[in-house]
Amino acid sequence: MAGTLRAGPGDAVPLLRARLQRPPHPLRRGLCARRGRLSGAGREWRRDDAVPAGSRAAPRARRAHPRLRRAHAAAPVLRAEGRAVRRRAGCGGPSHLVGRGRDRRHGAAADGEGRAVSGPLDGVRVLDLSAVVVGPICTHVLCEHGAEVIKVEAPTGDLLRHLAGKGRSAGMNGKFLNFNRGKRSLAIDLKKPAGIAALRRVAETVDVFVTNIRPDAQARLGVDADALRAIAPRLIHCSITGFGSGGPYAGRPAYDTVIQGAAGVAGAFAASTGEPRYTPFLVADHTVGLIAAQMIGFALFRRERTGKGEAIEVPMFENMAAYIMQEHLGAHSFRPPLGPPGDHRVLSPDGKPLPTKDGYICISANTDAQAHAFFEAIGRPELKTDPRFATIAQRVQHTKEYFHIRATSLGGRTTAEWLEILDRMDVPASPYNTLGSLVEDPHLVAVGMVREEEHPTEGPTWAIGAPNRFSGGDAPPRPPAPRLGADGAAVLAEAGLDAAEIDALRRDGVLVEGGP
Repeated sequence: MAGTLRAGPGDAVPLLRARLQRPPHPLRRGLCARRGRLSGAGREWRRDDAVPAGSRAAPRARRAHPRLRRAHAAAPVLRAEGRAVRRRAGCGGPSHLVGRGRDRRHGAAADGEGRAVSGPLDGVRVLDLSAVVVGPICTHVLCEHGAEVIKVEAPTGDLLRHLAGKGRSAGMNGKFLNFNRGKRSLAIDLKKPAGIAALRRVAETVDVFVTNIRPDAQARLGVDADALRAIAPRLIHCSITGFGSGGPYAGRPAYDTVIQGAAGVAGAFAASTGEPRYTPFLVADHTVGLIAAQMIGFALFRRERTGKGEAIEVPMFENMAAYIMQEHLGAHSFRPPLGPPGDHRVLSPDGKPLPTKDGYICISANTDAQAHAFFEAIGRPELKTDPRFATIAQRVQHTKEYFHIRATSLGGRTTAEWLEILDRMDVPASPYNTLGSLVEDPHLVAVGMVREEEHPTEGPTWAIGAPNRFSGGDAPPRPPAPRLGADGAAVLAEAGLDAAEIDALRRDGVLVEGGP
């Protein structure tokens, strides 16, 4: 089947389906243009003297006329129809796929004028060999902004499918649904050589490989950075570890709470309340997962400059230790120390939501203007000139007294009344939400952060939207999280395995489809 793309007003260029390429990541545009290949997310590029694709004259024209110009603004983006076809490796490095299979899960959105829009990572393909939280959070962010993420799972599924409480069906609890939206599931037995071989075939077709299995296990499986970059030199290999290489803790297993304890998070609670404890959310996993996504973005940018992939090590302990030390080293930063570590204002046990007539409110009045407005709001204008509270430095020195005044001054009005008063006086304040009320917060509902959707197998669920926006376009909403192995055969076919090879993997128990 052929289509046409206009290279200019009145000039139609026939395109054969076999010659189509999916537009790569936007960072590749300049490189693609210099090399004479299709580029530009959402629109194709062609040379001024473009010839029919597939013509014998095409290679010669490409060498003789490297200059490109953008296709006419009204020209449509032509997509392949029918089964997925792989574009030739070249500008984008590893192969990418287009066709109904991909468009069904990652269909393009359109702006108000009908133009296709996509996220900044559209065209980036990620192979995710991670489990539980830290790795899946990293790839969740990549997926949320347009990357295609292939989630590799053991035949029994990601541990999180079974670790995070109740769901309507086995292996589909709420936490798994939230961390794995939009991903494709490939369930394969990596304890068998055929499984490893199949995984390496898929690795040849991706831009990014993410894993949180330990380095020695990566080496045994042949999925360490050296092994995979030998077959895919442009690959970005991101290894999220508990502890960085080179230190005495290297290679140790770790979970979020292990890192919280080692990195001083539990110690910060002890400094505040007298008792060490962990946060009631997986702060180390989420923080380091976000950092890993950042590091991958940096590496992709550098790859566009150098043309080379690289290996990234993201250690949880070091990242969280840096987080805590930056926050709480304080006077201990100086040699010799000017005082003990810890920001006593942040560590104050009175730093918490404040009681009102009917509930709680959250207030932070830090500048002089904010604090003075707060004193006016509570009917204590004399505090503006009180030597304990008149300036920032004085309030910090008298944190305990200042926090006591805040905590005991709001009981005469409701939360809604205080919010109206403080908003009028430009004092930072917000309602206090419980875990149950958060999804019904009117601001979150208004900006589309939470919405109801119908999961194809799990029924009605809350869907959490993307909090960040790009003026150049955002990825369309991701489809729901997959059942175990839901996309395995399609992913392997896209990597070049034929039907007989895929059937053999099923027959030998290497490929699992439709599990719990």
